[in-house]
This record gives sequence, structure tokens and C-alpha cells, in this order.
Amino acid sequence: MLYLTYLLVATLPFFGNCDSGREPETRVVGGDDAKEGEFPYTVSLRYIYKGDNQMYHFCGGVIIYSQWVLTAAHCISNYTINQYKIVAGTIVYNGAGKTYEAEKAFFNGFELKTRHNDIAIIKTKTIMQYVQKKIQRIPLATQQVPPGAKAVISGWGYINHVGNRVPDTLQKATLTVISHKQCKDFYSKRAAKEPIVDTQLCTYVSGDVGICQGDSGGPLVYEDEVVGITSFNVPCARGAPDVFANVFSYSRWIKKTVADNT
Repeated sequence: MLYLTYLLVATLPFFGNCDSGREPETRVVGGDDAKEGEFPYTVSLRYIYKGDNQMYHFCGGVIIYSQWVLTAAHCISNYTINQYKIVAGTIVYNGAGKTYEAEKAFFNGFELKTRHNDIAIIKTKTIMQYVQKKIQRIPLATQQVPPGAKAVISGWGYINHVGNRVPDTLQKATLTVISHKQCKDFYSKRAAKEPIVDTQLCTYVSGDVGICQGDSGGPLVYEDEVVGITSFNVPCARGAPDVFANVFSYSRWIKKTVADNT
């Protein structure tokens, strides 16, 4: 039976493309290579592996203010602040960019079992210096996204259905937002009966397009605003809706948290 999963990469020391003899894989599960400067707000969260003291991508994030990054709560809830860093300004998987240390993380009642409130805010120790086409913020959602809207994801998650190949370059894909009823109906029919609530947003295109492990925490963008934070799905692109934290539902909490801690 297929299982639901959060979409962080878990096997940290083995993030590289170890199958050196294969042909280059240029597509995420139904996606395409991002171009330089296309997603300057998308960042990589890197775990500091003690075995070799190197940093490895495990989740995505999105710059919303010069010292603030949104990500998924499940990405960082089990890590201390000094176990990971934020890398901005690169589209290359585990590539060099501008690295920032986290100062503090903020959560809003995250529930691991139900996957509700799967959103977190990271404050960086220093201000992220904006660089044209490299490092920029993106505005928060100002409205609910209507069903049928086309929204774009970006991330460094696995690029095949079974989840064992990573991309060389940041990937992108266009997804269609579906209604809560459609999403609830699908997940309520599963044995696990995962509850879908109003603070979540769902997308679906086909069984060949979708998010995968390593995309967690990354942005879903509609009309140049971040409207979703990648949370979970039935891995990977197997005909099930992808589920995101609905940024508009948390906009008041996000703004208050930033204002109270700036």
C-alpha cells in the first residue's frame, strides 16, 4: 500500500547522483530545469553532517523578508538551530551560494500526526543581502487561491517516482489548484483517512507531475505571491493530490511573528 510522507530528504550523507553511468536526468517528476534568476526567493536548507562536516540539502524554503524564511514545520521541528543553515542564490543542487545561519525558529501549533499547521518561520542571524536575479524576497499571499488556478512549485526534490535520484538543477512544475472537497474526498477514502483542513491547499495535474522528497518547505507561487508551503503527498506523482500549508491562512501569524521579533 502506498504511504503518505513528508517530503524532506532523509539519507543525508548520500545526496549526490551516485549513479554516474546513467544518462543525465533533466526533469523533476513532470518538471523542468529552472533558469538562473527565475526563482531568486527559493532557498535550500542544508543539514550539517558531522561525519564529514559538509552541508547537504534536505528541504526547501522561501525568502519573505530580508531576515525571514518560510519553510515546513516538519523540516526543522526535530533539529536544533545550529544543525542546519540556509543557502540562497544558487539553482545548483548542493551548489555554492550565500550561506546564512539561523537565529531562531517559530512554529504555530504543528501537529506531526495530522500534518496540520505544517509551517515554520526561520529568522536568520544576519540580513540576507538581496542580489538582482539571485536573492530576492517574494510577497505573502493576499488572497485565497481559487480552484483551477495554475501555480508553480520549485524545489530540489527527487526526480523520479520511486524517489532515488536528485536533480543537478532546481526544478519547476506548474500545478492546478483543486477544491478542498476534491482533496478531502481523495484522502478520506484512504485507509489512513488523512483529514484535510481549511489551512491546507491542494494541487493536482496528473499521475506524472508532482512533488517528491526533498521538495518539503519549498514555495508554491501564484500571481507572484507565495501561496503554499510544500507539506506532503503520496510519493511521488502517483495520481494523488499534493498538499501544502495555505500561506494566506497564516499571513496574520506570520506578520505578527516578524513584527514582534524584529
